[in-house]
Amino acid sequence: MHTNVSVKIVWLTAIEGGRQSPPPLAGFYYPTTQLPNEPNSWSLAIEITDTKQASEHWISEGYMRFLVEHAPHHLLDELEKFEIYEGHKKVADVLIQFK
Repeated sequence: MHTNVSVKIVWLTAIEGGRQSPPPLAGFYYPTTQLPNEPNSWSLAIEITDTKQASEHWISEGYMRFLVEHAPHHLLDELEKFEIYEGHKKVADVLIQFK
């Protein structure tokens, strides 16, 4: 069961330690996350539908799911916010829009 949730992504600026280049404007993006109280990192599939620059941050909207069936899907109902990474580098905060 792959659960899709609507998400808003607030990308860190390069000064904050985020990406040096702008984020993907649309399409599929495959980062990882380290969720609270979870010993493993998890791979995500995010379909970015829109990206705009707002103030100093880029903001994306789209849909997210875990890439694997045995991921902690139940946490998508419990979490409001989590972080995404490219390798070991935090690049954004993700806000779950509605459940």
